[in-house]
Amino acid sequence: MPKLLRVLIIEDSEDDMFFTVQELARGGFDPEYECVETLSSLDSALDRQVWDVIISDHSLPGFTSFQALELIKRRQCDTPFIIVSGVIGEETAVKAMKAGASDYVMKSALGRLVPSIERELGEASNRRVLRQAEKALRRSQ
Repeated sequence: MPKLLRVLIIEDSEDDMFFTVQELARGGFDPEYECVETLSSLDSALDRQVWDVIISDHSLPGFTSFQALELIKRRQCDTPFIIVSGVIGEETAVKAMKAGASDYVMKSALGRLVPSIERELGEASNRRVLRQAEKALRRSQ
């Protein structure tokens, strides 16, 4: 049975969004998704729902994945952020990872997306467990 995955997709190409959703379904997920194309619609989507993962194109009209990352960091959102791009080079990818991206996947290698998401979901779960344990320890002291 497919696993429900709440996905926020930052993408200006309907075809690329479709291929991303199709890859998630092929990888065993049942994607419940919303696609946004602007920083303001990203901000609103973050208000409406808690997302399991955010998948972002790097270059969109009016902003880049770096600006999306800044918005997410200001909101103290701990959702895995994966860049899926057809144009990002190695230097930009390293810069994105240093800025807080969880991973990057080339659009020409979408087969890497599902393993990346599975790894990042596991790491996010581990971070939540650790924060809960730290919180419980502080309460007990």
